[in-house]
Amino acid sequence: MIDSGYKHSLLARKILVAMAPIVCPPEIEDQDLIHASVDALEAFMSSCTGQVQSATAVGLYAFEFSSCLHPAHNGRTFSQLPHDKAQAWFELWWHSPLVPMREFAKKTKGLLAMAYYELPEIAEQLDYHPEKWIRLVARRRLDLYGDEIRAKEAENTEADPLMAALEAHR
Repeated sequence: MIDSGYKHSLLARKILVAMAPIVCPPEIEDQDLIHASVDALEAFMSSCTGQVQSATAVGLYAFEFSSCLHPAHNGRTFSQLPHDKAQAWFELWWHSPLVPMREFAKKTKGLLAMAYYELPEIAEQLDYHPEKWIRLVARRRLDLYGDEIRAKEAENTEADPLMAALEAHR
């Protein structure tokens, strides 16, 4: 994983902290895991391209500031709304007929949920240990296909006969 040094801006962090209790299970608040989830998302975003990071920031800012335009919000941004109005604003984006709004809501929810479920505390509660499964499957595949894998590795690391022929003609 390449770490680009990405850090959420203070505003992006504020938006994500307000969004996390809406899109993640209630335990995120009960166990005080909102900031840990936002930090985990930041670590993930650090491995994304600059285009993905920029697009996410643009989406977050559009989501935040477009809330000011809604008459019921009295000029408040998303992160300033009470929970019920913030949830309604998220739902409006989630069900929007405009594809960019709808997709932003779905992708952002997915990213925050992924960050939440990847937290060690949550993985332990769910008894989720993918590394054990990976070791088991890797061992089983090596037992079943080990000979073919080694033969293909040998074939791929042999000297290329075409290169030898080229060298002979030089």
